[in-house]
Amino acid sequence: MVHGTYLEVDRPRALAYTWMPSWDTLPATTVRFTLTPIAGGTRLNLLHDGFAGFDKSQTGHTEGWKRVLGWLSAYSERKDASK
Repeated sequence: MVHGTYLEVDRPRALAYTWMPSWDTLPATTVRFTLTPIAGGTRLNLLHDGFAGFDKSQTGHTEGWKRVLGWLSAYSERKDASK
């Protein structure tokens, strides 16, 4: 389970929240997404910070985000192909 608090909701530009997973001992970290219009689409920037002193957790979350963003990319490509 994950707990957190929204820190910023700026539709449609940004979303930020704290991230506190029950399976890890690290303190709350912060996740921030920003969306920027670009030619032909939208650029997604992701920053997940607050891992100072928790290198193993940072590595695990980095790998997790790679998977999640890969799933998002594949989903987006399928949606574009169906147009």
